[in-house]
Amino acid sequence: MSQQLSESDESHDSLNQSDLSPPSSPSSPVTHAARVLSRRKRTVSECEKILAGPTFYGQMTSFCREKGHGFVQPAEGGDPLFVHISDITGDLVPKEGDEVSFKRCPIPPKNLKFAAVHVQIVKPASGVSHETWDKSGRKLDVPECAS
Repeated sequence: MSQQLSESDESHDSLNQSDLSPPSSPSSPVTHAARVLSRRKRTVSECEKILAGPTFYGQMTSFCREKGHGFVQPAEGGDPLFVHISDITGDLVPKEGDEVSFKRCPIPPKNLKFAAVHVQIVKPASGVSHETWDKSGRKLDVPECAS
């Protein structure tokens, strides 16, 4: 038994970080997605710090419910921000073109890039049918908001 443990320890030690990282291509915008701390993995102090920060606005450029992530283009410009499914609040599944409010959360380990968290739809995209999060799959038509 001790021999089995030492063999497994040796094989574990021989793994390096690149073996544990998902494959990525230079053209893929999701190269950092595997390192984003989902809502469940953030500490209480991290959540409080994020909530105390400023609120930003932007537009959903994409969101895939099946994959569990999407991207928000900040209104002030810059690179699109990654959004994890656990960071969406509200009853509606976001769609491309929705105007949203969000907070920013640094992405470890270097904390140089940010993810959008506490994402909430402010103005649903006009002419788009939105689904709700319930498991029945029913769709909810949202009336257009007046400008």
